[in-house]
Amino acid sequence: MIEYKAFDVGIDVVFTEESYTSKSSHLDLDPLPVYKKGESHRFTGKRVSRGLYQWSKGIINADLNGAMGIVKKVVPDALDLLIKL
Repeated sequence: MIEYKAFDVGIDVVFTEESYTSKSSHLDLDPLPVYKKGESHRFTGKRVSRGLYQWSKGIINADLNGAMGIVKKVVPDALDLLIKL
């Protein structure tokens, strides 16, 4: 249904695998691996409380960090300009 409605208004819908999008610190340029059973990964940032994610230079909204992860899964270099600022 969402694909149909998006098509009507000219929006492309892309479905993607979303593992580690909330755990990886995207502002610290952590890698964004694909889930594989038995593998473990370490990330530089962490969720410090509900709604807050700590990265190396401060704290951001955890949903924002997760959204950046989903963007990176679909367009890997989409955040490069933002991170260089």
